[in-house]
Amino acid sequence: MDFYLLYHEKKVFVNLFLKKDEFFAISLFKRRILCYNKDKTKKGGEGMKTKLRHPTFLALHGVAVLGALLMPLYMKVSTYLGKILGGCLMHRFFIYCPLCGGTRAIAALLRFDFVAALKYNAFVVLMCFVILALDVWAWVRYFQKKEPLIVLPQWVWITGCSVLVTYFILRNVLMIFWGIDPTGDLVPFWDAMRTLKG
Repeated sequence: MDFYLLYHEKKVFVNLFLKKDEFFAISLFKRRILCYNKDKTKKGGEGMKTKLRHPTFLALHGVAVLGALLMPLYMKVSTYLGKILGGCLMHRFFIYCPLCGGTRAIAALLRFDFVAALKYNAFVVLMCFVILALDVWAWVRYFQKKEPLIVLPQWVWITGCSVLVTYFILRNVLMIFWGIDPTGDLVPFWDAMRTLKG
């Protein structure tokens, strides 16, 4: 038996010749088997269709909803563990990591308190809205039965990493030298340091 590649209706298929005048095309994207004649005309109906498209995509939304419902419990547990473990390791050096305040920012977003969310962590708020936009786009493509659901070009990842690093540097520089700390966790230390130097 020989394997071939066929481009049919802009979809890539793996073709397995079973007889002299027939072959089955296995769709890599739509997860179904189509029977074609050798002249690439469809012989019969579609078979072996999956009943549920992208189960992982749907399951992730179930997890997200469950996480939103459990957020109050998570906040209590994380606060308790933070007191025991000392919080973020970066706090021991009296600086913020890029995600410090992210949990409180998400909790504020769930309460629709956007001002408080931005104070806790503007980068996490930005990422939440980007993820929401991508999710809406994915749902549109899901119902239109288009593949793949999400395509992120390389420049998106580069831009995201650049914004992350910039935010990390900017929030700490503003806090250390000018006392601007919307999160409010570490500014007392740096205020005291500036007072001692002054």
